[in-house]
Amino acid sequence: MTDPQASSRHDDVQMALAKTRIAPDLLSELSTVKTHVAATPPEGREAEAKPLIAVIIEMNAGFPKGVGAARALLLDAFLKQQAAAGVKVPEAGLARQSLVGRGRQSLLSVIGPLFDPADKIAVANSLFTDNYLFSEFTVETINRLAPLAIDTGGGAKKSPIYKLWKDHTVEPLVFETTRTIKCDAARAAFGCEGKDIVWAVADTGIDGTHPHFETHKTLDLPRGVRHRDFTEAYASDAIAEKPP
Repeated sequence: MTDPQASSRHDDVQMALAKTRIAPDLLSELSTVKTHVAATPPEGREAEAKPLIAVIIEMNAGFPKGVGAARALLLDAFLKQQAAAGVKVPEAGLARQSLVGRGRQSLLSVIGPLFDPADKIAVANSLFTDNYLFSEFTVETINRLAPLAIDTGGGAKKSPIYKLWKDHTVEPLVFETTRTIKCDAARAAFGCEGKDIVWAVADTGIDGTHPHFETHKTLDLPRGVRHRDFTEAYASDAIAEKPP
């Protein structure tokens, strides 16, 4: 029998990946927020602040000079417009530092204002990636950004944005991942539970100086567990086991 829950999840995935400028689940939330904003406040009460929607902007890999140039274009426009509105942008210094050395055209001079003073961009989180901007935008901003996304016409290479996605809250799916990697089969066949087993990951190596590792301390190991570099021969174990 077909699992209705699995079928529903498959349909959700297919819908999210549909060829649209704005992901369908984000479109659905936009319609809900529009209804909320359109409601007239009771007499004597001020209108509520514009709600913000968590959005992931996926940059266009085919953009001239790459995704970095596309993201710089949007970051530059965001900083300039917020500064003109007198809005202090958290992490503005980090954003400007990421723009150093990038020759870029001003989006604002080409298509006009894009952003709302209430909009936010998580600069540090975004710069941990190559292709994305993590943000919170008003409905109006999302609708202004949508035309900058790829369409099926001939202007795809000039579009800085590939797609606008809803930024969902991420939760662990332990039972799902267990089935995905066939762990449940190993448990059933061999009675394996993983207790007291130490895992080693063999890879081509990492850059231990990357800010991600320093920020999140993901290279710090518990007592009794060590790093070891197998990419070349070393004079001693002590040298091979130095942290990356």
